[in-house]
Amino acid sequence: MPATQVGAQPGDDTFPDITVFRGWEDPGRYVWSPYVIKLEARLRFGGVRYGIASGSLKQAPKGKIPYIKCRYFPGSISGHVWAEANILLSDSTLIIDVLSRRGIAPDLNAVLGPEDRAKDLALRALLEEKLYFYHTWERWVQNYYSMRDHVLRDAPYPVRVIVGLLIYRKTTAMLHGQGTGRFAPEEIAMFRLQIWEAFSDLLRVSKEKMRKDAGEDRGPFWVLGGEELTEADCVLFGFVVSVLICTALAAFTQAHSGANHPVLILAFFTSQPINNAPAGGIKTGAGLQPIRPTLTEITPQAIDLLNHYFSTKTMFNVKLGCDEEARQVLQASLTDPPIRHAVSSLRALREGLETSGGVPATVAQQAPSYDYGL
Repeated sequence: MPATQVGAQPGDDTFPDITVFRGWEDPGRYVWSPYVIKLEARLRFGGVRYGIASGSLKQAPKGKIPYIKCRYFPGSISGHVWAEANILLSDSTLIIDVLSRRGIAPDLNAVLGPEDRAKDLALRALLEEKLYFYHTWERWVQNYYSMRDHVLRDAPYPVRVIVGLLIYRKTTAMLHGQGTGRFAPEEIAMFRLQIWEAFSDLLRVSKEKMRKDAGEDRGPFWVLGGEELTEADCVLFGFVVSVLICTALAAFTQAHSGANHPVLILAFFTSQPINNAPAGGIKTGAGLQPIRPTLTEITPQAIDLLNHYFSTKTMFNVKLGCDEEARQVLQASLTDPPIRHAVSSLRALREGLETSGGVPATVAQQAPSYDYGL
C-alpha cells in the first residue's frame, strides 16, 4: 500500500500508530489548551486513529504541549515504501503539516485558491499569535489561582504555591516581552472582544450564505464561507471549546463567547455531523465528547462532598448536617457563575489542604468529577 494513501488500516506496516501527548490524560474530556483541542479535532475530522497520554514538557521535542509519537511513520521515495519508527513531532501546526504531506491526514486547504489560502493563514495567525496571548494574560494574571490549581492539581499545596509563582513570573515576563503585558486590562479586554466579534461576523455571513444556497437553516457552516472546513475552522474550534471549558476564563466566557456571540457555538455544535469519519476512527477511550450541557440535578455524592468542604471540622470526622444548605448552593451554582466558581475555589482550597500532608488519609476524600455549569 503506498505511503501516501489516506485511510490505511491498523495492522498495515504503513499505518501510523499515533499517540497524542496532551498534558493531561483525562480520556473522553477536553483539556484547556486550544492547541491540543485543535490537533485532536484535526485528527478526528480526518478520520485518523490516535491514542492519548499525558506526556511531559521535558520529553517534548520543542519543550511544549502538544506533541505526538508515531510508532510507524510511513514514507516513500521513487515508489519505494518505507517506515520510520517512534518518530516524535511537536507544535500542532507543524504536526498537521507533516501528517498532511505524508498522506496520513487529508490536506483541508488543498482545494483553496491563493486568495483563500492567504485568508485562512491570516485568520489562524490572528487566533494563535494574538488571541492566545490575550487569553494567557487573562488566565495567569486575572485568574491566577484558578489557573495554578488546575495546572498543578496533582501537586501538594506547598508545591503549588512555589511552582505557581515561578510559572507566574516566567509567564508575565514572556507576556511583557511579547507586548501583551504592556497594555492595561481594559485594553486587553477590548482587543479580545474585537477578535471574537470579527469571527462572529464572519460566521454570521457564512450562515446567511448557507441559508440562501441550501434553503434551510441547518447544517455546518465555515469561517471562510465555503462548503468544506479549512484549517482555520479547526483552530477556531480549539479556541471556542477552550474558552467554554476553562474556569480561568470565566468572566470572558460568560460575557462574550456564548451569550453575545451564539453563532460561534452554532458553527460547531449543530445537529449535523461535521464529517463522515468512520465509527471507530479513534482508539477506545481516546475520542472526545461534545461539550457537556449544564447539569440539571444534584447527586447525593456532590451534596455530601460540599457539606464536607463547608468546615475544617469535618477533617476530624465532625458531622455538620448541612446537606440541605449544600444542595441549595449546588443548585444555585448551575445558573449563577459567581457561586459556581466560589464552589470551585472552596473545593480547590480543601483539596490542597487535605493533600498537603496535614490531614489523616482516612479523612481526605476525592473531589467530585463534575464541573457544574460547563
